Amino acid sequence: MLSLVKETDSYGDFEVFRKGGAKFFSFLISAYNAEKFIRGCLESIIKQDNSDYELVILDDGSTDKTLNVIISMISKFDNIVLIKQSNMGLTKSLNRGIKHARGEWVVRCDADDVNKFTRISQLSSGIENGINFYTAYAELINDEGSKSIVPRSLYFKKGKVELRSLVFGNPYVHGTLLAKRNVLCSYMYDDTLKYSQDYELLVRLLRSGETVKCLDGIHYEFHRRDESIGNRYSVQQADCARQALVKNGISPRFQLVSRKSRVVRFFIFIFREIFLKT
Repeated sequence: MLSLVKETDSYGDFEVFRKGGAKFFSFLISAYNAEKFIRGCLESIIKQDNSDYELVILDDGSTDKTLNVIISMISKFDNIVLIKQSNMGLTKSLNRGIKHARGEWVVRCDADDVNKFTRISQLSSGIENGINFYTAYAELINDEGSKSIVPRSLYFKKGKVELRSLVFGNPYVHGTLLAKRNVLCSYMYDDTLKYSQDYELLVRLLRSGETVKCLDGIHYEFHRRDESIGNRYSVQQADCARQALVKNGISPRFQLVSRKSRVVRFFIFIFREIFLKT
């Protein structure tokens, strides 16, 4: 029987199970009704070729068997923090998870995606002194099976994310984010945004003078599914993306996801290609 301890924080009450101690990296996952995918996600973490990590996973009030799957796999992890809570959405869940992570670095992962088995080794060899945030390339896999590598190298200048690349939208895969935990704690996600919290964080980091570097290699498999948030709540996500820019003093006039007109989208697309190549 799993022993969960009741605790409370600024977001309210929750229950937590802790096993083992701190490792260098903390995988951070928030799962809501992910029973179809969570096993594959966790297996990709278990099979990492470097064991210097813990798992911090939050069950965000799932109504399916997500929590049961997680519990059935707990014995495979030597170091884990499991949080069981009422549903409060991804943004607040991530903020709670960051506070309970014990590693020096936070490694993001979405519950319906998969990590390359070499991810931790790649991260270990890619970290540099003085840089607190990283992203990486991901293999985008669509439901029909087609694959591509995202984002395109066009979005990086000398291996770094530029603020100007974000005025058109967010081409970066959130699950590839690596962040120094103590620095991330000083930023956190904007919990007034239900969606596009990753986008807003990137914009705010760059506006604050942080460097976000792209690591070499493909670290992650990003699965674009019909039931994903980006597809089910595209309108709401676009609205939050606009808010993310406005909050940070950037005009959203070039943001592609906010444009309904195909003609306008086409001309912004062409402008983006030219602009980012200069």
